[in-house]
Amino acid sequence: MRILLTITLSISSCTASKVNLELLGAEQSLLRAERYGAPDRATYEYTMALRYLEKAREEAGYSEFRIADALARKSAEWSDRAIIFVERGGKGDPLDLGALPEEVPRPEPVSTDPPGRSLLEEDLDEAERE
Repeated sequence: MRILLTITLSISSCTASKVNLELLGAEQSLLRAERYGAPDRATYEYTMALRYLEKAREEAGYSEFRIADALARKSAEWSDRAIIFVERGGKGDPLDLGALPEEVPRPEPVSTDPPGRSLLEEDLDEAERE
């Protein structure tokens, strides 16, 4: 019984340690974004990073380590987006930082001509002939 308890505690403490490292990394990313001026120049991205970090801390407090880990990673991601947005001078789509296509294809025009006969109308005509 003691061995099982020891293994369980060591695994849970390992998970908690990993989450603490993720939280620390997210905090450092947020501080780096602050140094870039993200609170004023990339307000949306900075706020998302801050809120994800707050929620990650809350979940870690409830020992929801998997959720806290995922939220801390999202916080760091949003901090990075804020930095990139500031570096680009506020240009581009802040939510899609991937490569943008050169030209977006236009949709095919929709015909405004009245539609042809439907299959139901053709079936009715055949029934009337019989």
